[in-house]
Amino acid sequence: MLRRCTEAGLVGGRRLCVDGTHIEADAALKSLRAELTPIDGDGDGDGDGGIVADASAESPRPALALAQSRSGPTPKRRASNQTAVSQTDPDAKLRHKPGHRTHLVHRGQVAVDPKARVIVAVQAEQATGSEADCLEAIVTRARFAGHSVAELAADSGYASQDAYATLDRLNTMALIPPQPGAKHAAAEQARERMRSPTGRDGAVDRQAHAEGAISELKHHGAGRARCRGTRLLQLQLLAAATAINLKRLLKTDTAAAGQQTGDPGTNAVAIRGLTRLLVGALDEIDRLTATETSTAS
Repeated sequence: MLRRCTEAGLVGGRRLCVDGTHIEADAALKSLRAELTPIDGDGDGDGDGGIVADASAESPRPALALAQSRSGPTPKRRASNQTAVSQTDPDAKLRHKPGHRTHLVHRGQVAVDPKARVIVAVQAEQATGSEADCLEAIVTRARFAGHSVAELAADSGYASQDAYATLDRLNTMALIPPQPGAKHAAAEQARERMRSPTGRDGAVDRQAHAEGAISELKHHGAGRARCRGTRLLQLQLLAAATAINLKRLLKTDTAAAGQQTGDPGTNAVAIRGLTRLLVGALDEIDRLTATETSTAS
């Protein structure tokens, strides 16, 4: 579908706008469990790898009893990604944001060509680490699809010395504003680029098209994961991005046909058929997810 959009002239092929968003996971906070690791010297060993003889006769184990019911308010549970993992979706990570409820999320990265807001690449990942860790993979994927990625626009959340060095190695101009306190040479060069007309245009394109594409993806169901795990979320993002690109192509084809004859073009009819196939693919993903869930339970 991306190739069809490129052939229709909807992809500029030079600038790529990248932005990320958090996608709510299909998992509840009740699924969190402590993530425990073995401690040296703990267990049934004697410390040298040997096995301690059964000493139950001399020192019997204490009897265990159920705890009594507790009354009063439930104490606050404090958990972090370093101490807890979800049993339902281990790839989901906790997100704490002031003024918002704590919930489990994934992170989705979206790369958009600003000419007609065609989505060139998407990437589902765990919501840990820096957002800029995905840049090399997204640039490589976009170039595989035929995009030159001569310029890459992103917000300051992607700014770091490693990100600037990676894009420079890939021969891509980084239109990324640096962090306010950054004083290294790459940050100074980035400030100069962002003050230029190219940098200002890149910032406008990112705000209008990358954030706009994310909003459209959420309108197509990407605001919450329909599946569990990063791999299945990637399929969901690909299906939603394909639906959006279909809309771009359908709108362009219908407008061109209406100017000539007033009737929908033959490509529009074919695209409607592809849209029905895409909806069927989404239903199939739901069926496979339900099958995996029932098998696991």
